[in-house]
Amino acid sequence: MTDRQQLETAVRRIDGELRRLTTPRFKLEGPGLLERVKEYAKRYRESKPAREAMRREADALVPDLLELYTGGGDDDREWLRGLLHECPTFRWAFGWPMANPKPPVTAGQALTALALFSMKDGASDPRDQRVWLQELCGAARRSEQNLPALLRRAAEWSSDTARFAQWGSTRALLLEYAERFTS
Repeated sequence: MTDRQQLETAVRRIDGELRRLTTPRFKLEGPGLLERVKEYAKRYRESKPAREAMRREADALVPDLLELYTGGGDDDREWLRGLLHECPTFRWAFGWPMANPKPPVTAGQALTALALFSMKDGASDPRDQRVWLQELCGAARRSEQNLPALLRRAAEWSSDTARFAQWGSTRALLLEYAERFTS
């Protein structure tokens, strides 16, 4: 399913369902707040099977998303990063099993994780992005992978636009890390 329209429809549907299952839909002020929070906590606990099912659905799209992202052109990558930016709940939910490989990490696993990192393009918080990248680099180094080459390859797919002004772009971050691990 590398057709953009099919992917977009699936991503937006899953994003909406995950948002429905995770967003507290009440005012966080006023009388009765504690009762509303308790009710939400109960609904959230009860929705765990549905949330997990949606995450599995999101993860089922990973092969198609990766195929489009790594095998497509710059316009495909830009389109996909834009879609994930518009669907932050989906962006947060998908790909975690592959994005966090544990040593021993193969070059293919590291490259897949870096592609997901590139695709999510900073996610919602650049601090989380850096922690994720540091953990991934640590796992790849412990597995004796050619980390600078893998980081440079992922930088080729990545955006050169800084989503968070003070942090720079995903491409710049990956190239910075490649340089750091070259020495």
